[in-house]
Amino acid sequence: MTITANRFEETIAGYAATVDAHTAWTVLDLSTGNREQVRGGDPVPVGDLDSLVWYLALSDAHSRGEIDLSAACTLEQRYRSDGNRGVIGCMSDGLELTLGDFLSQTVITGDPAAFAAVAEAVGAQGASSAAIVDRFLRLQGAGGLGGRPQLSAAGRSGVAIGSTTTNEQVDLLRQLVEQAGAGSGEHSGRAQRSLTVLGSVLKAGGLGRGLPGYGPFRTKVAHVARGGNGNSATVRNDAAIFFDNGSPRVIVSASVSEIPLWQGAVPGIAIAEDFLMNVSRAAWLQSTGRN
Repeated sequence: MTITANRFEETIAGYAATVDAHTAWTVLDLSTGNREQVRGGDPVPVGDLDSLVWYLALSDAHSRGEIDLSAACTLEQRYRSDGNRGVIGCMSDGLELTLGDFLSQTVITGDPAAFAAVAEAVGAQGASSAAIVDRFLRLQGAGGLGGRPQLSAAGRSGVAIGSTTTNEQVDLLRQLVEQAGAGSGEHSGRAQRSLTVLGSVLKAGGLGRGLPGYGPFRTKVAHVARGGNGNSATVRNDAAIFFDNGSPRVIVSASVSEIPLWQGAVPGIAIAEDFLMNVSRAAWLQSTGRN
């Protein structure tokens, strides 16, 4: 039996009551169109969700002919300011991929070297990442970069998005799902590729981990990686699209911020991670009724 809307909110409220931090969440059931949220419109630190915005914005700019994601891009030592970290960062200098391939790695693995390579290549093509992101957000009706509370420093993309809301992240993923299902055309193809990239995220944890028996092996999860520097000891954000039998079923975005170092005898970050997973599992049960 599926969880009723009232019971669902009560369930997550119970989870939130165990966390000594600011929580916000939005869940969209794509099968019914029902949206549940608590503080979904409250600004929260953008955390690693900036990688999703940057990825979608640059993909949109490519479809407009403003940048070329098919252009060759070469891995250089200067992209490793953090040392040999990540999949790309551990590869040899001279590795040549397309700019789009490097961009995909920013969300699949959150690789620091991939962020650096893309940021430099976009500038070399005469484009501004900040201007591209600003326009993209305005087109989504989310408002541009100006006027947003600056709750996060610029991430590895170099673009200071500052803050987001769980509603905004769900709406971005919803539009991606709708574009992918539109059939043919450039926008549909780009959206389908984006979902493929997000579905390739190397995750053993995060929202997908909150689905015992229905995790990554039985349920496809299009996910945002946590490899960037946006999340920290005081912020944990997550966003995902859960697929059921190949069809997108639920979109979830959740945020925990102002996390204390310790909550009693338990690290605050561990409590925050548990909250994200509990939101995920409750959303799945509400939509499918399976446990």
